[in-house]
Amino acid sequence: MLVVAARPIFTEYSQYDNFAAIAVSYIYSQHTTTREGSNAVRRSCCLTIACLLLLAASGLCPEAQAEQQVAGTATSPPEATGQSETVLVPEEEEEIPEIAVEVVGKREGLLSISPAPGEAIVEVAAQEIEDTGAQTVMDAIDFTPSVFVRHQGARYENRLSVRGAAPRLVLLDGIPIAREGYTGLGGGAGGKEAGFAGRILYTLPAELIERIDVIRSVGTVVYGPTAGTGAVINIVTREPEVGEEVSAGATYGSYARARTMLHAGVSDGRLAYLVHAGTDFAESHLPLGEKRFKDIFTKLVYNQPDGSKLLLDYFTLEGRRTLDLSQDFSIVPPRYWRIDPWDEEFVNLVYSKALDEETTVDYVVYRRNRDFTTNQYINPAFTTLQQDWIEGEDDMGADLRYSVRKEDGRMTRAGLQWAKIASDTLQTVYYKKEAGQWVELPRPKVTTLSQERTTKSLFWNQTIPLRTNLRASLGTRYDDPTGYDSALTYSAGIDADIGANATWRLHLGTGVEHPLPTDGDIERAIVPLEASTLSAETGWTVRPDPSSRWQLNVFWSKTEDARILYNDPPGAIGPLAYISKAEDLTTSGVELIYDREVSDSLRWFANYMYLREEVTNNNQPFIPGPLYPTIAEPPSHIAAAGIRGSRAGTRFAVSAKYSADYMAVNRLMEYAAPVDTFLVFELKLIRHLGSGEVSLLVDNLLDTDYETMPAFPRPGRNYLLSYRTSL
Repeated sequence: MLVVAARPIFTEYSQYDNFAAIAVSYIYSQHTTTREGSNAVRRSCCLTIACLLLLAASGLCPEAQAEQQVAGTATSPPEATGQSETVLVPEEEEEIPEIAVEVVGKREGLLSISPAPGEAIVEVAAQEIEDTGAQTVMDAIDFTPSVFVRHQGARYENRLSVRGAAPRLVLLDGIPIAREGYTGLGGGAGGKEAGFAGRILYTLPAELIERIDVIRSVGTVVYGPTAGTGAVINIVTREPEVGEEVSAGATYGSYARARTMLHAGVSDGRLAYLVHAGTDFAESHLPLGEKRFKDIFTKLVYNQPDGSKLLLDYFTLEGRRTLDLSQDFSIVPPRYWRIDPWDEEFVNLVYSKALDEETTVDYVVYRRNRDFTTNQYINPAFTTLQQDWIEGEDDMGADLRYSVRKEDGRMTRAGLQWAKIASDTLQTVYYKKEAGQWVELPRPKVTTLSQERTTKSLFWNQTIPLRTNLRASLGTRYDDPTGYDSALTYSAGIDADIGANATWRLHLGTGVEHPLPTDGDIERAIVPLEASTLSAETGWTVRPDPSSRWQLNVFWSKTEDARILYNDPPGAIGPLAYISKAEDLTTSGVELIYDREVSDSLRWFANYMYLREEVTNNNQPFIPGPLYPTIAEPPSHIAAAGIRGSRAGTRFAVSAKYSADYMAVNRLMEYAAPVDTFLVFELKLIRHLGSGEVSLLVDNLLDTDYETMPAFPRPGRNYLLSYRTSL
C-alpha cells in the first residue's frame, strides 16, 4: 500500500535519472542526524523512503505494471577486449571451480573498478567459497596466494595480511567500505591494528558473496590513495537469478556454534530484489570467548534496456562480542572485556548510466556508520566495570566516475571523489591500579575526543593497446585531505602475450597515505607522518596445456614513514593507549602459483610466497619512553595447497596451509613474541539431501597444536554441520 501511495507523488519523476537524483539526495541529507539518540529510527525511515521511491519509480506496484511494460532483459555494459585469463565458474554441480589469477579482463558491475594492464588479481568465485566451507570473507580468501590470517582466539576474531601487510582498502560492489582500517609495523602479520573498519571482513556472511577480487598490486590509482604493500579487496555481492528463490539454512558445530539464515530473492530480469537475514552465535574453545550477532542485508537492482543500472545495498549488523582469555599470562595478562553493543550499518547507492555502447557514467553515494562500546572489567565474572569507551565513526562519500571502452581495447577512466570520515570517542574510567590493586576513583574520569577528515580526489587512468599482443596503462591521482598537503601519485603498467601460451606483465607505481590519528595521538597532539611508497612488480603466466597454469610474480616496495602503532606504556589498554610512530619499510617477495584441472571432477592448486621485510628505525619516538624490545615480523614463508573434486555425488575439498615461524604482537601485549611453524589441514564434504544440500566441515583435520597469535592457541579438531534447502 505504501508503494502504491508513493507512486503518484513522484509521477513527474518517471524518468529514472531524475528518480536516482532524488533518492541520492534524500539519503545524503540524513547524515546529520546519525549521532542523535533516534539515529536508528531516522536511518530506517531514510532507507524505507528511498526504497519506496525506487519501487514506485521502477514500476513494481500493480498500477505501475499496468502502465509500464518490461522490454526484454537488461544488457550488460560493454566488455573489455584485450587479453584475460579465463575464470572457470561451474555451471553444473560436478564441475570444480577455479581460484583464478588474472592480469586484466572483464568485470561485472561498475566499469571504473576494472583492473588495468599490469595489475595482478586473484578472483575467488562463489562455488569456491561454498566448497571450502567459508563463513566470512577472511575464510574465503585464506588459501589464496600471499594471504595470511591470524586468529586471536576463536575463528571469529581475525586479522588479515596480504603480502605481509593489512589491506589498504576494502570495497563492496566497487564502493569503499573500509579504508586504512588497521595498520601496524609494516602492516605485518604481527602488526597492531587501529580502528575497527576491517571488522567487516569477518562479520559479513559468506552467503551474500558472489565473488571476491583480491587486487595485490600497489599503486592502483583508481581505487584510492594507498601506500605500502597489502591489497585492495573488492567484495561483489549476489544478485537473484530470474524468477523467485527462497532458501533457509542452519549451521551447528563445535563450541556451541549455531548459525541460521533465511534468503529470498525475486527478479524479472529488469528489477531484482534480494533480502538476507541471519543469526550467529558461538562460544570459544578458550575461556570467556563468545559472540552473538544478527544481520540483515538487502539489495535492489534495476536494469534498463540501454545497459544502465541502479544498485542499492543495505547491510546492518548488531550484537556483542566477549573476547577470549589469554592462555599465557606472562605474554598477555588476563583481560576481561566485552564489546556490547557492536553495531555496523552501511548503505550504497549507485546509478551507472550507459551513455552509449562504449561510455558509462557512474554516480555513487555511500555511507557507513559504526558504533562499538567496549567494557573492560576487573573480574572474570564481569560484575565490576573498570572502564568503558564508546567509539563511533561515520564514513560517507560521493563519486562521479566516467569510463569509455573502445572496441580495440582502449579504455579511459576518470573520476571525482569526495570522502568524509568523522569519529568520536567517549572514555569513562572508574577504577585505576595502585600498587597492584584496583582502587575506585572518587569520581569517574571522563575523556572525550573527536576528529574529522575530508578528502577531495581526482583520478585518471588510460589503457592503450599498443599492438594486438601488447597493452599498456598510465594513471595519475590527486588527493587533497584536510590536515595534510595535497599529493600526486602515478602508476604505469604493461602486459604482453608471449607466444600462444604465456603472458608477461610489469607494474610500477607510487603511493601515498595520510594516516588518521589514533585517540592517543590526538590527546598527545601527535600528527602521524604522511607515508609514501615506490613499488615495482613483474610476473609471468604460462599455460603448458589447456588444463594447467603456472604463475611467477616478483614484487618490491619501499615505504618512507610507514605508520607503526605502539602502546604507551607497553601493554596499556584503552583508546588513549595507542600512539603512532614512523619507520621506513622495504618489502620484497616472490609468489609461485600452480593449478591443474585433472578432469571435470578433479582439480588441485598450490601457491607459495617468500616475503622479506626490512625496517629502518630512523625516526625518534614522538614521545619519550621505552619502545618494544622486539618488533613484529611477518612469516617469511607461506604456502597453501588444495584438492577440489567430486565422486559418487559427493563434492569434497581438502585444503592445507603452512606458515614459517614469525614474531607477532597485538594490542594486549607488552612486546612481540614468537609463533612457531605450523601446518594445518581442513576437509569439506557436500552432498545433496532431499530438496537441499548438507555439508560437513572438519577444521584442523589432524588435530594440530598451533597458534597464529601468541597466548591464544587455535582450537583442535572441530566440526561444522550445515544444511540449506530451497523453500
